[in-house]
Amino acid sequence: MQTMKPLLSTPITLPVEKRYAGTTLGLILQQVSKAAGSQIGGGLMRPNDFLLEVTVGANNEPADHVIARFLAAKACPNSAREGCGPVIAQTTWDVGYYFDLDYAPRYGYVLGINRLPNSRWIVTPPPAKPRPRPTPNPDGDATGRIKAR
Repeated sequence: MQTMKPLLSTPITLPVEKRYAGTTLGLILQQVSKAAGSQIGGGLMRPNDFLLEVTVGANNEPADHVIARFLAAKACPNSAREGCGPVIAQTTWDVGYYFDLDYAPRYGYVLGINRLPNSRWIVTPPPAKPRPRPTPNPDGDATGRIKAR
């Protein structure tokens, strides 16, 4: 048995640039995969999340810190929300998401990204308005059926 360095502690470098979230995550995982000598798949996110644009860069920093900043950029696109900004991931790890690196013998490593259910960064859409009750038909009942005469 040999000791293994945590894979997400691997230092990575990325130029600061605006990219799609899926591209950014792919570049991060590519560098970690190369250092690990094993392919790391994943970034299992909701499909629409891959199309968000984020601005993230790194200069020889641990991958887990870069992933945290990446998730902060996803949680705060364009820093338009109150409390959002470039230092969010350095002041709190609660950016609305968590990530984990799992290993399955048949498939290898997979990075999972999930939403935190009670995070202050997750804005739940307002509930849908209740559907109005059907208006009774003068020639029938409320279901729209015509009464027999």
